[in-house]
Amino acid sequence: MKLSILIISICAITLGACAPKAQLPVWINQQDHDPRYYSAMAVVSTKIPDYKMIARDYAARDIAMQISTTISSEINLHESEIMGISRQDYVSEIRSTTNAKVKNLSPQYSFKDGSKYYVLYRLSKAEYQSQRIREKDLALFRAHEYLEGFDSDRHEPAVRIRFLVSALDTLAEFLDMDLSHSDRDLHNELFRRLENLPVWLRYSWDTPLMSVIAKDPRPVPLSGTAALAIDSEIVPAAHIPFEIRCAKLALDEKLFSDEQGKLSHNIPRIDSLDPEQLIEMGFDQEHYLGFFTSSTAKAIWQNLKFPSAYLRLDVSRPKIFLDYAYVSGYQSGHKDQVVGYLANLNLENTTQIENAQYLLKIRIHARDGDYIRHLDYYSSFADVHMELVDPQSGATINFVEALSIKSGAKDRKQAILNAEQEAVKTIGDFLLYRLLYDRLLR
Repeated sequence: MKLSILIISICAITLGACAPKAQLPVWINQQDHDPRYYSAMAVVSTKIPDYKMIARDYAARDIAMQISTTISSEINLHESEIMGISRQDYVSEIRSTTNAKVKNLSPQYSFKDGSKYYVLYRLSKAEYQSQRIREKDLALFRAHEYLEGFDSDRHEPAVRIRFLVSALDTLAEFLDMDLSHSDRDLHNELFRRLENLPVWLRYSWDTPLMSVIAKDPRPVPLSGTAALAIDSEIVPAAHIPFEIRCAKLALDEKLFSDEQGKLSHNIPRIDSLDPEQLIEMGFDQEHYLGFFTSSTAKAIWQNLKFPSAYLRLDVSRPKIFLDYAYVSGYQSGHKDQVVGYLANLNLENTTQIENAQYLLKIRIHARDGDYIRHLDYYSSFADVHMELVDPQSGATINFVEALSIKSGAKDRKQAILNAEQEAVKTIGDFLLYRLLYDRLLR
């Protein structure tokens, strides 16, 4: 009995092994080419999560590649380039947008054999072309309205530029097609306006040259104007974004023109002592990048070349009025030495306080020391008080002092004079630098 069961089991296994495998559908190995359709087959492992969605995405990308290849063989964008955009870049944009549109394809055939999923998608070329023509016609209608908005003097320049940006973004996907609308070639009209915009948008500084003083805490006011000049009409360009740059000032600011097209900005302080410094002002193209959905439109916009306006700064060193006094019974003789220290720090001394940005008050008080009889030597001391003052407000900016600076000589008078000399040397060695560092030297 047991032998019979064993024989039956062996036969069953043998018959199972000899049974023919499941046959794949004919459409998997023998796809019929139909020129009326774009078609793509995807094969995905069923072990992958969401394998059906992944297969659809693979097929959609394959069909998008076929469509963009067809378009590539047909287009001629100004000898394969328009406004700096190459044919390859434009085809990539078409492929990307097409890929997004064909993701909702429905499969024509599908088959699953347990470990693999086979699916065949098909898209009618006529249906796709009709869809693209419908989308183009809608884009032309919208772009026509945007260009009308740009041309209308009822809108302020900032709004008109936004209309032009919107028209470019709307038509960018259809540059390979006929863009005629209401007896107007919107392709030519759009790019004529784009190419002329850097000429129509005018901006400049109110003065090309400005004399300024480095290290001055008072802000330096900058001002300019912006206008939109189309044909014979010139209007103030309100709410237009600009950027100003200066490498030597580490200046990189963005600002907008006001209601009258005026531009204003304050430089808090000029630290560089370079005698000539340029401040560049330009139209802020990057401000508009967030309004684009098409990468082709964005690249065309970025390739527009807008001019820069330059303001030259004639920079002079800060002026200091030195108020120096040696408080003793003997005449002072080291003020000029302190003036030399200021010059070594790239600071200019002035004899007229009304021309000074800073007032430097130095007081050296002399004191007698002891007489050392066996050496026949007189010691002396000096107390130094230094103050940096704002001459306009009288406010103290910084204060340092050094007390009991020791000196001496064989003669009492000479000991007192030596005390001043030692005090001035201390000023030059480190006191003056400490006093001026935070405001003028850092």
